[in-house]
Amino acid sequence: MWALVAGLTALARTVYPPALVVGLLLVPVTCGLTRIAGRAARGDAVRLRHFTDGVRHRFWLHLALGAGQSLVLAAASVNVAIGLAAGGGLPILAAVVSGYVALTTWLLATAAWPVLLDPQRAGMPLRAAFRLAIAVVLRRPVGLVVIASLEAVLIAVTVETIVPALFVPSYGALLAAHYALPVADSLEVR
Repeated sequence: MWALVAGLTALARTVYPPALVVGLLLVPVTCGLTRIAGRAARGDAVRLRHFTDGVRHRFWLHLALGAGQSLVLAAASVNVAIGLAAGGGLPILAAVVSGYVALTTWLLATAAWPVLLDPQRAGMPLRAAFRLAIAVVLRRPVGLVVIASLEAVLIAVTVETIVPALFVPSYGALLAAHYALPVADSLEVR
């Protein structure tokens, strides 16, 4: 499913660049995969209905969060590219700041999505879930940098080839859930 939506998004971008909005369809699919990954990370049985539970859980809120995350990452990437191409002190400083914004957004997303879609935290308020995700990032930043880097490589492989697109995003979600959820659990106990 993820591969199909990603393929359609890539096609839409090459045919009509403003069709990037189609990429928002990846948010619900990723939510479903993340919910399944959270269940698998906890050792629970996984069924197809868990995918649809992940898609339906806070649908509009997650869609808005995914769109916001995509927008921040796109703007930061454009700022980095423009700043490095322009040269000079101020543009390079803007590129560095934008690079840190992108890194922070990516790290927070790596910790936040598993926490937001954890079945055991389904009733947790959004603000509390984000505080917990920030605590996970602050508690284990090096491990999350490694996980986020691996996810970036997996996404790059998925974009470049269609065959791994069938399983690579699921592996990235499972990896993030296996790392972030135990840390979040240990922080909540305290």
